[in-house]
Amino acid sequence: ESFMGRMLYMLDQFDPRPLAATDLQVSEAKKLVDMYVKGQANPTPHELNKAQKVVEVSLHPDTGHPIPKPFRVSAFLPLNVPIGLGLLRPGAGIGSVIFWQWANQTHAACMNYANRPVAKKSNTENTNASSTLIAMPFDPSIQVEQRTMNSYLGAVASAMAVSLTVRKISQHLKSRPMLLLAPVAGVIAASVTNLYLTRKHELDEGIEVFSPQGERLGRSQIAAKSALLQTAISRAVLPLPALGITPFVFSSLEASPW
Repeated sequence: ESFMGRMLYMLDQFDPRPLAATDLQVSEAKKLVDMYVKGQANPTPHELNKAQKVVEVSLHPDTGHPIPKPFRVSAFLPLNVPIGLGLLRPGAGIGSVIFWQWANQTHAACMNYANRPVAKKSNTENTNASSTLIAMPFDPSIQVEQRTMNSYLGAVASAMAVSLTVRKISQHLKSRPMLLLAPVAGVIAASVTNLYLTRKHELDEGIEVFSPQGERLGRSQIAAKSALLQTAISRAVLPLPALGITPFVFSSLEASPW
């Protein structure tokens, strides 16, 4: 439950090795985990951890359906490394800037959509005695599909606009440091825009607030504003090591005599 524990858990989820698991292996891993929960199997800790890891990154936790491999958390590094290199390519033209910013935001949007929370609803109106689980948007009062599309289009537009604008200004001022920061500026602008368009309804409706004991206290617009601000700051800081510092490292290496 600690921050370090959650961070280590997420780092483990980024491990790309589970991508090699076939559909049969994922099914067998799911069967092993289910049997262990029911007390019908006694795997070793290594076998259980391996099976649980495969299940967590391969199957949607709410629907149980397979997540397309390119949009699994374990595919983040294999797909984002070439995208990141494309964003940082020195001397990139306008076409290259547009393509790689689009590729980055498209992959991020697909990953967010494929791993989005989905509520499970019992079909109580069905006369059949057995209940049916129906996948539906996590927040049924809002058209999640439309909101996702709007946030995606906004993110792509802002990424291209900001990166091209910074690039144009840097060329006019003949500022190489500003030119090197154009990719990360576009990524940060897209992330913040996506966040606002996706969660702006929380500013009007507020978010639920709970006491330390877990008791629901109500909804708060102040808490929503604070949560969005903190998330926006984190989204602005996270890309800096890879996209903000790396270009200057490459630039210094290019200028070095060796």
